[in-house]
Amino acid sequence: MIDRQRLPTRRRNSTREIQWNGFPWTLTVGWDAEGKVRELFLKGGKLGTHLAIAAEDEAFLVSRLLQRGEAVVDLAASFFPDRPSSPWSDSDTGATKPSLIAVAVQVASYIEQEEGPVIAEMHRAEAARQQEMVDASRHSTV
Repeated sequence: MIDRQRLPTRRRNSTREIQWNGFPWTLTVGWDAEGKVRELFLKGGKLGTHLAIAAEDEAFLVSRLLQRGEAVVDLAASFFPDRPSSPWSDSDTGATKPSLIAVAVQVASYIEQEEGPVIAEMHRAEAARQQEMVDASRHSTV
């Protein structure tokens, strides 16, 4: 088993509003220093309902996969294989409607593609500034 990557207590995140089955949901992704999505949070629906609790639990499980090295883009691709028609199929197209977690992971993948490089550069710049401060304090005490 691959060890879980522990994330810092304070970390950058990005939030988007998404729609699923006509209802608003809030998706927040947490970043690692390399600009990779390593956690998901889903909030929406009526507080305490089975759907709201299931969404939070599913996001938690996806987060654990991401923290063990799975790529969000790979998870997103795995949610959308060709599926046979089902009771959840769109009546107009016959396509199976994606689950809430499938939509959330797909959106997280898009967010990573758009913002990941910027987040990684911000982390590198912050680490360089911190190193400069450490170096400066060493020189001033010598």
